[in-house]
Amino acid sequence: MIGKKTRKTEAFWQLCCDKHALLSKDYCAYTFGNPEWATYHDQLIDLVLKGEKQATTHLDIDFDMNGIRRREVDDYWVVLNQSLEPRCLIQVTDIEIKPFREVDVSLAIREGEGDLSLAHWAKVHEDYYIQQCKSLGVEFQEELLVVVEGFKLIEAL
Repeated sequence: MIGKKTRKTEAFWQLCCDKHALLSKDYCAYTFGNPEWATYHDQLIDLVLKGEKQATTHLDIDFDMNGIRRREVDDYWVVLNQSLEPRCLIQVTDIEIKPFREVDVSLAIREGEGDLSLAHWAKVHEDYYIQQCKSLGVEFQEELLVVVEGFKLIEAL
């Protein structure tokens, strides 16, 4: 995840607050992953906009090693595209932390990617996590914890 709050994200957030009568005063602004390793990043956003992607997964160590606050249920997230501009607002609905090897097909279906199979999910995420782990100076292992975040789409830009 990369990104930060900018004038554009703040303007989009205010538009969403006004339109949806949101009472929260805070949100985060990040990509789903690092577009450098996930060249398909903006396609993930398209899946969200179509209602096909309703969850995402991150390595648990990513939060600590990059100083990112862990999101909680009901948190708002302005999802940024590859150009780090706001594309949509989602709200976290559920969170689960489990080892990578314990992810099951129900998560693959919620993530909405590829053929929705666990094999596809595992291959794509392992490829991404191997690159991410290398940048963090750790070795990828299937025992590494992942943070599964379910979400709902609130607004698209």
